[in-house]
Amino acid sequence: MKREERREQSLECFAKKYDLDYEVTYTELIGDSPELRDEIHVYVASYMEEGESAVIYSYEQDEEVITEDNLFGYIIRAEYEDTILQVVNTYFDDAKVYSTFASSSFDASLGKNKTLQDAYDLGEKMLANISVIVRTDADETAFKKSMDEISEILKSKKRFGMIHGYAVTDASEYEDINRMNFQRKVNVFAEHANVKMPYNVYNTKSYK
Repeated sequence: MKREERREQSLECFAKKYDLDYEVTYTELIGDSPELRDEIHVYVASYMEEGESAVIYSYEQDEEVITEDNLFGYIIRAEYEDTILQVVNTYFDDAKVYSTFASSSFDASLGKNKTLQDAYDLGEKMLANISVIVRTDADETAFKKSMDEISEILKSKKRFGMIHGYAVTDASEYEDINRMNFQRKVNVFAEHANVKMPYNVYNTKSYK
């Protein structure tokens, strides 16, 4: 099957599965992948910030077009992050939470009407990279203690992931941080951050 035909079938499958508006931003052929996989990047305004994209994976196996995608991670992201933020806010008044799921694709049955619990029921691990950015004057010892306690609570709530805790001291700089720029604003090493960080990132995890 020609590459263009395969891509078209995958896009049709994606559209049928989710029934929502999307825009193809670009497509790349992963030439060194065993199946010569196409990765079709799509922007879905209802679930993303401008500049983000989900990926549709398209390839052929035994003369059949295989289509996988990671949009489900965006669909449940708001609920996932809100649960984490509620926990963090019991320790810090000013906090922002941004997450990305480690899995590149999810079970085909996980559409827009499915939940995080549905994913767990199917055996999806749903591990995430969780960035927690807080505006605080706490010293490093107190900050680490709070982050450790937060990780234990998140573990009990099945919000499993690697947690990266960033402390920011200046209120106005903190307000300017958002999902699309935080990786340019904060840094694992405080001296390299674009905002005032009193100490380096603190990494912990909410899984065994």
